[in-house]
Amino acid sequence: MKRMAIFVEGQTEQMFAEGLIRRVAGERNIQIDAVKAHGGKLNPRQFLEISTKSESDASKKYYVIIYDSNNDGRVLSDIIEKYDELVVNGYSVHR
Repeated sequence: MKRMAIFVEGQTEQMFAEGLIRRVAGERNIQIDAVKAHGGKLNPRQFLEISTKSESDASKKYYVIIYDSNNDGRVLSDIIEKYDELVVNGYSVHR
């Protein structure tokens, strides 16, 4: 299963990304999860799964996790913070 992580600034962008991915990959080939970031300056940053958008199934070709950074100023720092964890968990890097 190929894995992809997408970071967006808000819920609207998260919904847009999900719809776009479903149109490109097709419903049968993809599993999508949504995560929302909380906290920051005064509290530790946490990433909480807000929904599983499709059934878990080993036969799916792609797995996508869409992170809502909840602020456009946090997208880059969230990517940097999660980078090593994503690579360790089998997400490939494309530049």
